Amino acid sequence: MDRILLHKENKRLEFINELILEASYKQTNDEMLNTSLRKIAEIIDIDFGYIVNYNDKEIILTNAEGQYNLPEGFLEEAINFRFKNDIIRDEMGKRIFILNEENFNTPKQEYMIKKYDLKTLITVPIGSNDAFAAKLILLFSHKEKDDILEYVPLLKTIGNTLWILIQKQKIHEDYQNNIIRTEKLRALGELAGGIAHDFNNLLTTILGFSQIVLTRELSEDIREYMNIIHKSALDGKEIVDRIQGFNRKKFGNKKEVCSINSIVESSIEMARPRWKNFYEFYGNNLKIVKGLYSNSNIYCVEHEIREVIINLLSNAMDAMENGGILTIRTYDDEDKVIVEIGDTGVGIPEEIKEEVFEPFYSTKGINGTGLGLSIAKNIIEDHNGSIKLESKIGEGTTFNLSFDRFLKEPEAIDIFESNINAYDIDKELNILVVDDILQVGETVVQMLKTIEVSADIEVESEKVINRLSHKKYDIIICDLAMPELNGIDLSKIVKEQYHQTKFIIITGWPGRFKKDGYDSVDYIMRKPFTIEELAKAIKSVL
Repeated sequence: MDRILLHKENKRLEFINELILEASYKQTNDEMLNTSLRKIAEIIDIDFGYIVNYNDKEIILTNAEGQYNLPEGFLEEAINFRFKNDIIRDEMGKRIFILNEENFNTPKQEYMIKKYDLKTLITVPIGSNDAFAAKLILLFSHKEKDDILEYVPLLKTIGNTLWILIQKQKIHEDYQNNIIRTEKLRALGELAGGIAHDFNNLLTTILGFSQIVLTRELSEDIREYMNIIHKSALDGKEIVDRIQGFNRKKFGNKKEVCSINSIVESSIEMARPRWKNFYEFYGNNLKIVKGLYSNSNIYCVEHEIREVIINLLSNAMDAMENGGILTIRTYDDEDKVIVEIGDTGVGIPEEIKEEVFEPFYSTKGINGTGLGLSIAKNIIEDHNGSIKLESKIGEGTTFNLSFDRFLKEPEAIDIFESNINAYDIDKELNILVVDDILQVGETVVQMLKTIEVSADIEVESEKVINRLSHKKYDIIICDLAMPELNGIDLSKIVKEQYHQTKFIIITGWPGRFKKDGYDSVDYIMRKPFTIEELAKAIKSVL
């Protein structure tokens, strides 16, 4: 090799080394491509350039991924450089092309050449030697074609190098996205704990008073409504338990034999107020077509399957803002039980049908969390079932849920019935309820009153000792997260001075309690709780 060729080869290697050093440490693909174009401009006298996507059908000239010194308005007019010759277009994906004024012979192309004072267009495929290009570098220069030819080997090496850098960048971006996703999940787990605590306080009141009301004489329709409220609160309790188990590997939920039609019917009733208010408010019409033809049961966690169905009903409503037909069917198919929920809404594009089940992917923009269908899929798969969707744009979407049939008879549906004598608790007990949220404390007091046990309320934990000096209390039921003096610290003080007084902690916070440091507590109870659970706690400490 003579000295001139050796010098050129060294310069090419130096340039590639500089390109790799500068481009490979950029944070995003666009930054890397912009840097690459700037480096090319340093060695080849080009006026401007940009990088586009390429496929076997067309070169997308109007969408720049990376760019250098692009004139204002050029991209809007770049469509004029479209290549109608299929052979040339195909060859561009495999090798470098240098086109000059002779190749631009349409009036629009001649106009572009003159307007931007151009003589040469260089197209460089970005790809490995044995792979068809996925991108093209487009370089525009005022230099003649012959002045560019000497750079062809360098440009070919640049194309191959950028292909490697793009693959490296993709790995880096995937890694970064995984870190971001992990952080999102961690933050969501922390957020879930706080939300669960606050929601548990609300559920304590809803669950408690719904039970209290069900002990009264009620008309048939009011009792039906209250049973729905009570069952919804119980479902809410189970859902919060799952939220609290967000960071745990597994949360225990008891599976039972349930009628699929019963689950679907209760889901429809729980969703009915939403669609009734939504469509009546906007004056739109929603037609419900229901066909519950299954005669089978499934082995499941009832509230979880109901959560899935309510979520799908809500999605169907979101897809039919202007009204439509909502179809709900159940039927048996050999050893399977099928639930179909269909709408006549906007439909889901074919290319995102699988993505809708991914966490944080939402078709609702800022109005969606992107978790509903992901959670639904996990629940169905935990039940050894499957969830599929069929959809056509403008015609609607149908979700198909499949479960294994369970042939035994289901247990009776659990509807709350009051039986005060069943609790067998001493009616002479004195109980002090300590909670800084007055309505929660009042709920516990009224629940105790329902089983004929009297109780007082205290909202400030630091005043409890003073109250004990004036009145004897057999049991103190205290919230864990009290301001000033928390439930654990208060229990220690109470036990030191009044060791006969029993102490029950109630809490809406997730997580397990350590064994150490809780010797002064006789019982720990999770919010929300039922009257039965409250009675059990009292009997346990006595």
